Amino acid sequence: MIRSIVCNGFIGLSLTLLRMQQRFQHIYLALQLIDATNLLRNQQIT
Repeated sequence: MIRSIVCNGFIGLSLTLLRMQQRFQHIYLALQLIDATNLLRNQQIT
């Protein structure tokens, strides 16, 4: 009983961490895209 509760807790925690990691990756990719766009814009100006 207690073992299954602990197991479910760990599974829930790891799933939450995976979701957070995916969100951070999406944010990171979006920031990289913005950086690349700004670099292109700066090159076109000069």
